[in-house]
Amino acid sequence: MTVTAALPCVSGAIYDYNVTITYNTPNNAITGLKEYGTKNLIGKCT
Repeated sequence: MTVTAALPCVSGAIYDYNVTITYNTPNNAITGLKEYGTKNLIGKCT
């Protein structure tokens, strides 16, 4: 997974993002489904 941020990520800084995943069904019968996470994506810049 690659995280793209609007602000520069300074080495050692902590980030915290809300998660939204957009996906299609395996046979592409339904496209653009969204899954909204209830937990944040948290990490540290390298």
